[in-house]
Amino acid sequence: MAHTYTRTTYIWFVAATITGIVSGFLHIVRSHVTKDGAEPIILTVLAFGLTAATALLIFRGIMVAAYEQDRASHRDRH
Repeated sequence: MAHTYTRTTYIWFVAATITGIVSGFLHIVRSHVTKDGAEPIILTVLAFGLTAATALLIFRGIMVAAYEQDRASHRDRH
């Protein structure tokens, strides 16, 4: 089978990887930075917001990859 992924697919997954790494870093920082037993709310919101953004990027990357595979499969049949 021919190469079915384009740069678009790779960009979605690279973006998801980068946001995932930053999100993980923020979660680690959030767990270590405490002030009188209270977590800084900004770090918490950023960490979980980036985690949600990462999930959306992964989902979009999977959808783009599936679309490209369907399109390549359609080309192969005709």
